[in-house]
Amino acid sequence: MHTDHKFSVTVLVDGLPSERTFASSEPVRAVIVELLSPHDRANADKYRLTDSTQQPPKELDPNLSLAQNGVQDGHVLSLTKKDGGGGQ
Repeated sequence: MHTDHKFSVTVLVDGLPSERTFASSEPVRAVIVELLSPHDRANADKYRLTDSTQQPPKELDPNLSLAQNGVQDGHVLSLTKKDGGGGQ
């Protein structure tokens, strides 16, 4: 029997940290959509989520879940625009 684990992570959006909880099985693309403003959600493919806790920092595959990308409880994730705008 599989139970979905919840991850508590810090997410940096526009450089501002916030504590968030996500299911470990949640696809990264769904997390990106959830973190974006309603205005930007249609352009979710223009954004990336990076796990800053992993060394070196790892850009997460949007087609895989958080767990499949190696994200763990307590990690720090950064949402940035792929063209270099916003965030870090």
